[in-house]
Amino acid sequence: MEEDFDYTLKPCPFCGCEMKYTKVGKVGRDWHRVEPEAEHDYECILFDSQHDFPQDNITSLQSAYESWNTRAI
Repeated sequence: MEEDFDYTLKPCPFCGCEMKYTKVGKVGRDWHRVEPEAEHDYECILFDSQHDFPQDNITSLQSAYESWNTRAI
């Protein structure tokens, strides 16, 4: 059930920085974005990156959290 879902993002698996969720509006579409709260460490392979998930009828906010939290390490 979505209302029982834990909306907590795991830290970056490479540098351990804390992650946050942001809703991003782009022309004609909104996106769910998972990005660092401050910044990845300079030597992190995810440095200067964020992860976008389209927001539509198929991709819910819960799906964006699950995609980040269950990714392969």
